[in-house]
This record gives sequence, structure tokens and C-alpha cells, in this order.
Amino acid sequence: MFWLIACLSPYPIVSGQGSCDQFADVDQDGFGDPQACLPPGDNTGVGNMDDCDDQDPLTYPGAPEICDGLDQDCDKIPDNNAQDAEQHFVDSDGDGFGDPLRQERICPMDGWVLTDGDCDDTDPQIYPTAPEYCDGVDQDCNDLIDDNPSDGQLWYLDRDGDGYGRLQDFSEELCTAPAGYVASPEDCDDQDFNVNPGQTYFFEYPSLSGDWDYNCDESDETGYPNDPQCDSDGNLIIGGFVFGPPECGDSALMADYCFLGSAVGAFDYRIQPCR
Repeated sequence: MFWLIACLSPYPIVSGQGSCDQFADVDQDGFGDPQACLPPGDNTGVGNMDDCDDQDPLTYPGAPEICDGLDQDCDKIPDNNAQDAEQHFVDSDGDGFGDPLRQERICPMDGWVLTDGDCDDTDPQIYPTAPEYCDGVDQDCNDLIDDNPSDGQLWYLDRDGDGYGRLQDFSEELCTAPAGYVASPEDCDDQDFNVNPGQTYFFEYPSLSGDWDYNCDESDETGYPNDPQCDSDGNLIIGGFVFGPPECGDSALMADYCFLGSAVGAFDYRIQPCR
């Protein structure tokens, strides 16, 4: 077919001096080359000059367009109304997800993507499956704020309300503590308010669990008890601070004897022993 091109000698068309009746149709698509007028009497061509590429039988007026950057239908617009075009969405922020409200059936093009779902197409950090952060913004476009945050933390159930929870009673990673949960997991007895790592007082009786480890250091506490006690004869049987125990290392007035059934302090100040 292509050897015919080399043999063609287009017959020139001069305005006002006649017209061309036949145009070469080298690619045999039924449309002639406007630059290849055949000489009078040569009826091997076609009677139109509408082909915009007479080397390609798939290019002619009305030909189906495909996404290849070419103008198959000779309307001077490449890839318009292409058969293999797909629904695309504008991706203004370049995060790979498009605005579902701005879509068009087109061929692949810069700034357009096949996947929609972006709930903020002005922010590249916001798109479906984006990591969430504790900032009051819905990064992953699931209509939930700060859920499963990357910078969240575990919280621990505090059953006895002493500000400490147990390591095994934890929440999922959250930005803020759920009701009844705290940040510290160091409680060794979450059934007794008095037992926790921050305890500095000493007690006369064991904890509710029968243990004497009030500050969770895995050892029994030693120190002066809360309240001094007198026996029925008025003798001091348990010493203690008259006005309640101070913090460890602080001094306070101690009971030295009993008077009328009550422990009484003299001029005796003692320092509360520490663990």
C-alpha cells in the first residue's frame, strides 16, 4: 500500500480554475487526503478530502477515539470522547484521592485520578486511609474525629479511683482517657484506694488484700501507724502521730502516753520513716 505514496504526483488545485474530483485514499478508509488530488481521469481515489491522516486506516472523520494522544476522528481534539476513557476525579492536592464532586469521564491526565473519596482536596494529609492524629481533624475521611490516632496513648482502668490502673486493664490507643481510665498502669492492688505507687503514709492494718505493700514496691512498709492506741488500763500499746501521720521524711508530734483513755503527745517530735 505504502509504495503508492511514492508514486503519487498530487495534482495542484488552483482557486478559481477548477476543482479536484478525486483524492488519494492510501489507507483505504474511505476518506481522501486533502493534499493528494488525483489527475483528471484517475478514479482510483475518493470524492472527499476529509482524512486528517491518510497513512492510518483507523484515523478518519467519525472514527472511534481511544486514549493515545492522537486525533482519530479528525476533529482536531485528541482523545475526546474516547471509547476507553474512564471516570476520573480532580486531585488538587496530589494525595492520590480525588474530589467526588468533581468528576468526568476522560483519558488519563495530570491532576486527575481514578479513586475518589477525598473529604478535603486542599490538604494532602487528608484522604481515605490517612493516619489520624490527635488534632480534632478527620484525616482518614471516615466521618470520625481522632479515631485510632497515630499519636494516641493507652489508658488504664482505675477501679479503686486512686489515680493508678493495672497494666492488664488497658484501653485502645486514644487521644483522651475514657471515663474511669488513667495514664498510669502501676497499681499493684486496684481494689484498695490506699494501695498505689504514690502512697507515702503507713498503716496499722494490712490492705484489703491482706498485704502490707502499700506503695507497690514489693516490700512491706515500715513506719509509724496512723493512730496511737491505748489499752483498757490506759497504757499506750501502739504509738503513733497525735494528729495523723505526716509524709515520709517529715516530723510530727508523737504520742508518748495515754491520759483518760486517749493517747497524748508530749514534747516528742519524730520523723516519719521512709521506705
